[in-house]
Amino acid sequence: MLKRASYLIDLGEEMLSSRIKMLLLVLLSLPFFSYALENQNDAEFKSLVLKLVEAQRNYDASTLAALLHSDYVEISPVGEVDHRDKVLSFYHESNKVSGQNSPEIEVSELETKINGDFAFIIGKETFISPNNSRQFSIRVSFTLYKMQGRWLFYNAQYTGIRP
Repeated sequence: MLKRASYLIDLGEEMLSSRIKMLLLVLLSLPFFSYALENQNDAEFKSLVLKLVEAQRNYDASTLAALLHSDYVEISPVGEVDHRDKVLSFYHESNKVSGQNSPEIEVSELETKINGDFAFIIGKETFISPNNSRQFSIRVSFTLYKMQGRWLFYNAQYTGIRP
């Protein structure tokens, strides 16, 4: 009987030791899972920013309408406050100058923070003229709101960067 009790105590200690080892393994792995999730989110948000930029570049108001929340507001590089309707009318295809190529726009330095149903993105957009003769950059700040499982741009601010 004493031998059996000793065996059960040893078995209990072994199980406890195994559980502690498993718990330590899980705890030590969390940063890697967090990093993978962060990279997945970064890719998702970069894709959304690139879609927005491409729609602006191509004066594609219908794509912009699908990306912008109904309460969308932006502050333009010249400091004007533009609501969704004004933004969409500015990017209407009829406003694009015929025969003029839009500049290439490189998106870089994206940083994303998520808090519940809101995501905050800061980045840099560099505009390069079609003949590569001129380029300038602006700092961008986006707030996105998750609505029915989709991220929509809620507001944006564009600020010039000194050359």
